[in-house]
Amino acid sequence: MLHCNEIDREMVEPFADSEDVRIRAAALVALAKHEGVSWFEVGLKDPSACVRVETASVLCELDGKSHPDLFELSLHDTNPNVVRHAKKAPT
Repeated sequence: MLHCNEIDREMVEPFADSEDVRIRAAALVALAKHEGVSWFEVGLKDPSACVRVETASVLCELDGKSHPDLFELSLHDTNPNVVRHAKKAPT
């Protein structure tokens, strides 16, 4: 879904609540990339490190100057992989 120009939000959104972290991560990343900033926040605040890392991996899709709060959130994450992705994203 990441490589698509658009997604069917109604089809993907239910998976954002999945108990399977891999499914939840994939859904949240697709929603963040295609449906907006609020989904980045959901993914970056998820209790699962897997979900946070996957969400942070697409931070490059955001303008760091327009969304400094999301980059700050990522830079202070307890998981070093989230921090690494945040540092690599252009700000």
